Amino acid sequence: MNFGIFARESGDEARHAAQARFRDNPDNRELLALTVENSDSVWKRRLYEGQSGELQDNGYWLLPFLTFQADCPYLRRDRREAEGFCQEGPDHDHARYGRR
Repeated sequence: MNFGIFARESGDEARHAAQARFRDNPDNRELLALTVENSDSVWKRRLYEGQSGELQDNGYWLLPFLTFQADCPYLRRDRREAEGFCQEGPDHDHARYGRR
């Protein structure tokens, strides 16, 4: 499993730090669409499929992936939640903290 983590004292601080690092870019979104079209990567297609271009509030932040800046989703959490995710794994994470 590959994912990035932005962890700060609060979830809001983590979201702000992530948004400062990764900005939306329509040209990069188009570049990703072209690479997915020409890729035989199953995981990349699965992560990309079903994305409307809008960011989903499901606990995993896809903007870095959707804008061709990272090959993984990111978590934006407070330190306690990020630590729990790393110790318990993603399946347990949704049960404990709920989908966001």
